[in-house]
This record gives sequence, C-alpha cells and structure tokens, in this order.
Amino acid sequence: MYAVPLIKSTGTCPHFERFCFGNPDKQAEHRTILVLGANSSLIQAKFINGIINFIFNVNQEDTFRFQLMEETARTNCLSIYDIHYTKGFLIPYSLTIVVIPYFVNSKHKEQFLKDQKVAKNFQKFLEDDDGIEELDMVCNVMGEIDINRSFLSIFGKDIAESITNLLPFNYLQGDTSWREVNQSFFDMLTSRTTKTLSLTKQVLKERKKIEEAVMELESLIKIGRGKIEEMEKAKQRVNICEAQWNVDNFEVELTEKLELPNGEYATNCNRCYVTCNSSLVVKEENEEMDWSANFPELYQPTMTNFCSVCPEKCSMSMHSNQPYRWVSVNKESMILPDRTRDEANVKWRDIKSNGQDAINGLQKDLFENGTVMLEQFKTTWGCIQRLNEMALNGNSCLTQRVFDFLFDAEQHLKELGFERGFEFRQFKI
Repeated sequence: MYAVPLIKSTGTCPHFERFCFGNPDKQAEHRTILVLGANSSLIQAKFINGIINFIFNVNQEDTFRFQLMEETARTNCLSIYDIHYTKGFLIPYSLTIVVIPYFVNSKHKEQFLKDQKVAKNFQKFLEDDDGIEELDMVCNVMGEIDINRSFLSIFGKDIAESITNLLPFNYLQGDTSWREVNQSFFDMLTSRTTKTLSLTKQVLKERKKIEEAVMELESLIKIGRGKIEEMEKAKQRVNICEAQWNVDNFEVELTEKLELPNGEYATNCNRCYVTCNSSLVVKEENEEMDWSANFPELYQPTMTNFCSVCPEKCSMSMHSNQPYRWVSVNKESMILPDRTRDEANVKWRDIKSNGQDAINGLQKDLFENGTVMLEQFKTTWGCIQRLNEMALNGNSCLTQRVFDFLFDAEQHLKELGFERGFEFRQFKI
C-alpha cells in the first residue's frame, strides 16, 4: 500500500483542508465531485481510494495499491483533493474531490446540530477564494439504500439531477470487478452536465439567516418575559398603595407576658422581649447557669456566648430565667391621627407614582421589544418560504423543534398585544 504523495495547500482555513497531487494543467478539462457517506467515513475512503487506483491505471492483478484517504481517519472538517491531470491517467481531465464529513441518518437534535455545523463549514468553503463555483456530481456513497434527506437540503433544487447513490466496493481484492465499476462511474461523470452552485449558496445564506433570526428571537423572548414579570410586580405595588390610601386605622402586633405555673421559668431575652427557649426550666429566677452546657442550641457556632434565637443575636448575659413567657397577641386596631394619616398618604402616593412610572416605562420597552420581535419573526418565516422554493427537499433541514419555537414566539407576541401581522405566514410549507 502506497500513500499518494500530496502537497497540503498553504493558507488552509480551519474549516477545511486542501491537498493537491501533481501540477495544474490549464489545458486539461476539469471535473468536480462531492462525496457524502452514510454511517461511516470508512465507505467514503474506500470509494475514493478505489477511483484513485483506477485513475492511476492499477490493474486487479497488481500486487500494490495506492491510498489517497486514510480509511481509519475521522475528521469534522471538509477535505478537498485536487488531482491534476498527468500523462498516463485513465481519465482525460483533472478531478477535484470534496469530502463532506460522514453523517448518520437521524432525526435527533444532536444530529440536526451536527448537520448545521457541516453546512456552515461547507458555506465557508464555497465563500472562500479557493472554493468551488461548479459541481458535476454529488456521490452519495451508502452502506445501504438510504439517503439523508435533511442533510441534502443544503443544496439547491437544481442539484437534484446531479445526485447519484453509489454502493461501496472493495478495491483491495482482485476477485472483484472494481475496474469495471469505476469505468461505469467515470462514464456517468463524463455525461453529466456541470451545474453552478449559485443557488446552493443562496440556500446556505438563507439557512444562516434563519439561525441568526431564531437566536435573536430567543433573546428577545427572554428579555420580554423578564420585563413582563417586572411589570406584574410593579402593578402589585400600585395595588397595595391604592389599598392603603386614606386608611384611618391600621393593625399592629403586640406581645404580652404569659405567666407560668409556680416554680416554672422560661429563658427570655431582656433586650428583644422574646422567649428564646421554649422548653420550660425549673430554676430559680436569675440563678446563674452554664448556658453552653444546658442550652447549646442557643449559641451561634462561631459566636460564643451569643444567642442564635432572638432577633438581635444578643449576648447570653442579656438573658435570664423568668416566671413568664413572651407571646404574640391578636392585632389591635389603632386610630391614626390626621397628621399621621396625611404623612402616610404622601408616602403611599410617592410609592404609587414611582410604581406607575415603572409600569409606563416597561410598557414602552415591551412595545419596542415586540416590534423588533415581530420583524425577526417575519424574517424567519420569509427565509423558510424561500427555502421551500429553492432548497432541495424544501424545509426538511428544519426540525419540529424550530417550528415549536416559532409557535412559542407567536404566542408571546400575541400576549404583548400584537394580534395582527401574521398574515405573511399563509403559504404552503
């Protein structure tokens, strides 16, 4: 097995690698094929190595073979091989082979994202100064009779006649007629009409626009929902202020002493007026105690001799055993004096005014948010319509997840008051 001597092109971008064999011959004709492979990169390599051995005029009975592409290699980037015509070739033209990373037939989200990444790299290759402008054949090399319709939607509809489904063959064994198979392949390639990739480039641009628009929609929805939540809170504040307006009385929570049976004492804080230990103790009033030993739950782990129960976290020196407990009593109604009522009304009026200003500002922000969102929504559906018209297999590149997301975006727009403006979606997908 001999490796084909290749020269790696300088300036190759990270999205694809380019190699060449021989020297360019401007007088020679040129053909370009794109090789896809289902389920494994191995079948791509076998197919490509098979046609290289045919081009190099290797006979079945020969004991050597050439290898252009490693059959164990896996890569996420595109590979391009420029095989320049040289005297002795079995084909009368130069051949460019574009190898797309292998794909599997899957409808899962992960596969959709993988296809999107490959589509992006393919678009960058086409836009590159060293990219290709024309295509003669798409070789869909399959392990079985199947084809990934979703992935093929990266092409324009005019490429449909250029797609050929091929089964791999073993070029290493001499008992197979791989030369005849390759001869048939090149006869078919010679008869094909070269197609421009201008429509395919438009398809890839529309796919990119959809992705960008959907990402923008996702961001706008997140921002909009956040502002809706803020506005609901502001409305609640305004409602509370209105409920408190001109209130003549209010309720206050009081505490009082609850006497304990004779001989029983509770641990109370003399500063906060709360009972810190609900367990009753039978101790003399104000008798000194070992607090850490008897009531370890009253201590903060990092604050020795400080209570962890009372609101002010007071020192245990502020606590004592007392023959009563502090308890909350029912709220009592207190009549507000006129001056106090006026001061309260001013306070509530200011809070309400600030809340209403916040609501007005948020409503303006939401209207602007919805306006931009509607434009992005229209942009997305416009791209979908154009893809349906010019992409191979229409919108099969879009998963149900995308349409579900657009449905959520539409519902959010209607929630913001944009009930109209969706007539542009009236077309058949």
